[in-house]
Amino acid sequence: MARLRGRALPAQADRFVRTGRTIRRKMQWQNCKMKIVVALAVILLAVVIFLLVCFSGGNCLK
Repeated sequence: MARLRGRALPAQADRFVRTGRTIRRKMQWQNCKMKIVVALAVILLAVVIFLLVCFSGGNCLK
């Protein structure tokens, strides 16, 4: 019984490494997408604030 577990250990370790690598890549891509969404939201908010100031009688790029 111990020999069977001992022989299966390298295969389990390899599967663990591959699974960890896959999860890490998936999470990095998800993190990248979230950063892009937040950056776009900040840019959109800045444009909206700029336009509100411009069209409310503010000094717009003069």
